[in-house]
Amino acid sequence: MTVQTAPASDATTAPPTGLRKRLLPFTGLIPVVLMVPVLAFELYGLAIVLALLSGAGVIAYHVSRGQGISSLDVMLLAFGALNAVLYFGLDNTVLLDHIDAVIYTVLAAQATWSLFRDPPWTTQFTKRTVSPQAWELPEFRAVNRFSTAMWAACFAACDVIALAAGDPLRLYLPIVLMVVTAALSRRLARAYLARLLGVSADALPAPWA
Repeated sequence: MTVQTAPASDATTAPPTGLRKRLLPFTGLIPVVLMVPVLAFELYGLAIVLALLSGAGVIAYHVSRGQGISSLDVMLLAFGALNAVLYFGLDNTVLLDHIDAVIYTVLAAQATWSLFRDPPWTTQFTKRTVSPQAWELPEFRAVNRFSTAMWAACFAACDVIALAAGDPLRLYLPIVLMVVTAALSRRLARAYLARLLGVSADALPAPWA
């Protein structure tokens, strides 16, 4: 398959490289990774503070670099604010007691729904790491559909675990599953893209290299 070219976009920053490029798509999961395990110890106040601070930090980081705000960033910060009102204002823990299942349900629904619409869910994250000249290419959409399907399956599995498993598996196993998915997703996506382009994963041309 021939790599096409697309007009460059008005990006404010150049795509990152190295380790930052590998980690950047997953910054939105930081509030989940920090907050959910803390709930195992019923430290609700600390969990809320972690969610709000990390969520605001992630948003500030990307806005300062002109990379926009993702739906994941907004959702997690909104959940943190809602939990703060319920817990500190009304002494109500109903959402906190089930926040893991709620988050995974929403994420699975978002990712799955985007497979039937444009753009695929992961597009908002991969745009932060790929040159703007690639954003309009059909390969970019195809690889994001592949990655989105993988994350939709991951979140659905996390949701099942959160609903069916007991503590501590309910809280910690989904975190492990998301970390494993994050570790494998880039490699699998590059392998899928290489197959589309008919090259080896080590020989992907610009702007995919």
